[in-house]
Amino acid sequence: MGGSDALTSLLPCSAMEMGGGHLTLTRLHATEQKGSGRLRSCRRRRRAPEWGGRGAFLPPPIKSNLVANPPQRPLLSETRPPAKQEDTGVMAAICCHNNDIPLQKIREGGAKLLVEAIQSLLGTLPQSQPSPAVTVINTLPWERTEVISLPGPSEEQKLGLVKVPSMGYVVMPENINPCTPVTVVMQDDGSVIMKNEILAANFDSMGRLTSLRLLSCNRESIPQNSYGNQFVMFDDIPLYWDAWDVMDYHLETRKPVSNLLNKLQISSSGGLRGVVTFTLQISDTSTIVQEIILEAATPYIRFNTKEAGIIQSAYNFCIPLLTTSSPVAQPSSWSAFTISSPAVVLETVKMAEKRPDTLVVRLYEAYGSTVDTQLQTSLPVKEAFLCDLLERTYDLQNVLSEDRCVKLSFTPFKVLSVLLVLQR
Repeated sequence: MGGSDALTSLLPCSAMEMGGGHLTLTRLHATEQKGSGRLRSCRRRRRAPEWGGRGAFLPPPIKSNLVANPPQRPLLSETRPPAKQEDTGVMAAICCHNNDIPLQKIREGGAKLLVEAIQSLLGTLPQSQPSPAVTVINTLPWERTEVISLPGPSEEQKLGLVKVPSMGYVVMPENINPCTPVTVVMQDDGSVIMKNEILAANFDSMGRLTSLRLLSCNRESIPQNSYGNQFVMFDDIPLYWDAWDVMDYHLETRKPVSNLLNKLQISSSGGLRGVVTFTLQISDTSTIVQEIILEAATPYIRFNTKEAGIIQSAYNFCIPLLTTSSPVAQPSSWSAFTISSPAVVLETVKMAEKRPDTLVVRLYEAYGSTVDTQLQTSLPVKEAFLCDLLERTYDLQNVLSEDRCVKLSFTPFKVLSVLLVLQR
């Protein structure tokens, strides 16, 4: 292809395929050869060609006044043998091992900080306390009602539906009975219907989601003749690139995984939690086992890919409630902050950088709406001031009311920061 005889343009689109946790996103080029009338897709190089890579080429020789014929670096493909097919797995294992070492240190350090924070929050009881009390901690700025595992007799775990105040805790939480328990029913054709008070979901015998309805308005989320939670495989045989690259043609090799090893089975028939499982065979030596979970009073289903309808549910899914057996000296229930509008999220609570005995709270509007709300706190706050992201106050007007409430106004997606000066 001559440089002047080819026209290259970037297509204004992306191709995406998603299924069962597999996501491939590629951008395409179109190249038209002069006089041929043909379009072919090719992939833009991810790195400058002078850095080598399989199939790399060298730039034109650089003219120099000092060296008549400067030495050229050999092609990378000429200086190393071609990679074997099994090299990919070896390299992946090495990378995973190298990453696990620092990640383990981060996990250990984070766990230590979490224990210290819980001890600082809850305190200790006198030694006469007969046994540690079960305490559930909510680190998010809204009240939550969720199913969790609680310690039972002989250290056995049991399920409980608990209500925990915003950014607070509850000691020995009362086990709430759900308004509508979860039901899991097997149909004659091997499909399963899972339902709670919010959602109704249908799964066929292969674990594919064929229907997902929001019961309050009977809204269907799965189009007709379509599936959710469908596993899809693609060929990964690059022609020129490194092992972790893919070619554009792989999108044409889409193959749904249809080899069912164990059909959909009910593991838990409902109550507070309903569970179904199935197994797919993806190769001669590999299988996928998936567990699908629906719990009482939750607007989402848990499996390899989650579905959540609102921002709070997404936060709840990613940040589970904390359960501890540390003894406490505080009241049986406590909340640090509450917000009157669900459209506003309290994202950050931290110590001020340059002000002693001062907290910074940062909030944002998440729904794209204009809203007035109130931030209520039970902390011993004596003053509150609006500030910018550098913690510089806009003015010296105290925005804290007598009942420890801060009135705030938000426009769509606005971020506000508030300085809270503590009493000592």
